[in-house]
Amino acid sequence: MRVSVTMARWFASFGPTADQATCTQGLDVAWTERRRSRRALNLAGRAALAGSLARDAGGGDIDHRVRQDRRRHTCGGIPADDRLPVLRLRLQVHGRPVRRRRLRERRQERAVAPSSVRLLMPQNTQRWLRSVADVGMAARVNHGFSGQGSGRETTSPRTWRGPTMSGLTTPSPPLPAKTAAYYAEGWWRRETFLDDLHRQARVRPGEPAYITVRDDDHCVTVTFAQLAEQVELLAAALWETGVRPGDLVAFHLPEIWETAALWLACGRVGAITLVLDHCLGGRERDLVLKGTPADLLITAADDDSAGVAATVGISDLLARAATLTPLEQGERPQVSADDLCQMLLTSGTGGRVKGVLHTFNSRYATVRLIARLLGRSEISGTSSEIGHSLGLSINVLAPLLTGRPSVFSTSKDPGHWLDLIERHRIACCVKPPLFWGQLVAAQRRRPRDLSSLSRVVSLAAALPASTAADIRDVLSPHLINAYGMSECGLISRSSPGDPAEDSIGRPVDGVEVELRQDEGTLHVRSPGLCHAMVDMRTGRCTWTPDTDEGWYDTGDLMRMGQDGRLHYQSRAVDRIGSTLLIPVAEVESELHGHPAVAEVAIVGIPDADGHEETCAVVVPTGTPPSLEDLRVFLRGRRMTEQYLPARLVISDSLPRTSLGKVRKTEVRDLIASGALTGHVSPLRHTQPQGGIA
Repeated sequence: MRVSVTMARWFASFGPTADQATCTQGLDVAWTERRRSRRALNLAGRAALAGSLARDAGGGDIDHRVRQDRRRHTCGGIPADDRLPVLRLRLQVHGRPVRRRRLRERRQERAVAPSSVRLLMPQNTQRWLRSVADVGMAARVNHGFSGQGSGRETTSPRTWRGPTMSGLTTPSPPLPAKTAAYYAEGWWRRETFLDDLHRQARVRPGEPAYITVRDDDHCVTVTFAQLAEQVELLAAALWETGVRPGDLVAFHLPEIWETAALWLACGRVGAITLVLDHCLGGRERDLVLKGTPADLLITAADDDSAGVAATVGISDLLARAATLTPLEQGERPQVSADDLCQMLLTSGTGGRVKGVLHTFNSRYATVRLIARLLGRSEISGTSSEIGHSLGLSINVLAPLLTGRPSVFSTSKDPGHWLDLIERHRIACCVKPPLFWGQLVAAQRRRPRDLSSLSRVVSLAAALPASTAADIRDVLSPHLINAYGMSECGLISRSSPGDPAEDSIGRPVDGVEVELRQDEGTLHVRSPGLCHAMVDMRTGRCTWTPDTDEGWYDTGDLMRMGQDGRLHYQSRAVDRIGSTLLIPVAEVESELHGHPAVAEVAIVGIPDADGHEETCAVVVPTGTPPSLEDLRVFLRGRRMTEQYLPARLVISDSLPRTSLGKVRKTEVRDLIASGALTGHVSPLRHTQPQGGIA
């Protein structure tokens, strides 16, 4: 077993013949002396455990060969300028390296009773123990030491080698019941995106893979051959740093090609990636990381403020990679396409953060559909972050399948993106409706040559009819409306001949949909569906593919037309009314056409009688409209009287997610707290709103 960790100076004092008792004693001394570095304790515990297992397996003496190297580290609470040795421990039995398979073989031959160890050990060691539990080599692990642990034991063999949330073991995500069908139909495969990358590097080594633009307008083009080389070197650097299969590696980086290369490099060593939104401040970033078991955080610059994970700067990692050679075939861990590769953090519009876990195959199924959505476009791009499913699929992974480059930038300025479309002749661009509206306004202020834009795709939010008309008139007549989720990938899309604002189209190939209950709650089942969902507050798994035979409740209300097209109504948590549900998305879409309305959100709030009434929260273009203005406008559109808003709130802005979705839970909370006040309609309905008696 090969162990590489940082901040382990205490272990050197244990000597070359340290046994379990010595290591345990050293743990007590180190703990009572000073709690400076949990990683030092972790190494001591790991070494003692490995020694015990090795003796049980081989019955020989342990030869500790320690190689020291001095590098800069910023983890474990020790200052960045405190240069400490990195200890690489290689345990050997009878002169031969101890490997897991050999340990299992010897274990079966000798049938030695399993050890019982009570030490403070890192989650990685516990995961390794559980990985060999099937042959009886599991040690009893307590969270504590010297007999003063929490008493929690890991005895269940149904565990995964992915991250554990908040100290709780997450159940193993099973493969869906339709696994065989997904493989037979080509949605899943045995290869990973690393195989795609090296295939493109052989076929078109000098052609561009990524075109990235920094805030200073500095453009960097990376070819497939260059990308493949950098990915392998970064993988070697991650391995040298101590990243192992199942570790969670977090990125806090801008939208640059290095971020994409790091994602692929983590895939090479079997690590799970968590890409954080770069606009997060240090405080918010650390709060997010506290809810995750991140083993390593990679930042844009040296930053030792994140005490929740080991930290390394991207510049240091690139410099280290430049001094290494790629991992040999025998050194690379065996990574399966069914292994977990990514954690997405999503709260949607409800504000409750959950971790969405994907495998290489679930990502591949989504990217395969995204590649069809992009069509035969020579160059594509989106301003969505790599940490989002949309940005990862289009900017990072689609070029590996199609061989055609993507353009991404650290800037979200609409004028900047129009310049990129003109300069690089981008043929397909994918953005949420809010950003399309901003591009329309910027193009009207200063027109650019957008003749290359042969296809535009609106995704991630409802598309108002007025925004769709502006896109066709100003940007491109070829508009597609699509619908998807971080949990499921792409679900539906409109056809080129369909009015994009009329529906979100028909379900795409491979995706099964069901509308359940009277209100039409959408459930989906597809090869792109995630393999686990975790509540980040409790660490418990809330959904796996064995739930409801693989069907996932999206939380969206839909209706399906006779032609099979889906029509988005609202989020189930945002629905208004009871027997007569108000189509929130349709009311918002109509109000977007009012000349005095720049942005609008429809929410339900209780009235004085306890009934729920419709409230329109409006960001005006200039002079705010009155409530009666809006009601008259909607009547002119022949809208049902019960759908008209009964209250109006004027606001300077709407709280939104990074994808432009309105956080309606936050809007309702602001109204309830009195932070936003509205004008109550003088008109009273003769029938209670929504049919409530």
